[in-house]
Amino acid sequence: EGKKGGRKKVASRFVPARIKKIMRQDDDVGKIAAATPVAVSRAVELFVNDLLAVAVARAQQEGARTVTANHFRDGIRDNVQFDFLRDLAIVTGSFGSGGPGKLSEE
Repeated sequence: EGKKGGRKKVASRFVPARIKKIMRQDDDVGKIAAATPVAVSRAVELFVNDLLAVAVARAQQEGARTVTANHFRDGIRDNVQFDFLRDLAIVTGSFGSGGPGKLSEE
């Protein structure tokens, strides 16, 4: 059970069909192997888990019971692993002197 065509079915939180659809929107992407969207789905899941862990740790440091956009922002700012997200950290809420959508250098 749990097998399709002799292969183990992998549970995924991000639907591989949706990922494949997104990949096909890029004109540079040709054929997509069946395993590729599943691998991308797993990579996205691991990435989200890492980002969430940083935000949760930040909230716990502050003694907060609720993880907020500011915790994500601070985690992105303080963790070199997420440097590529600095310009994308546009969310609503209080962001110190930098204003909405800006990571203030404190």
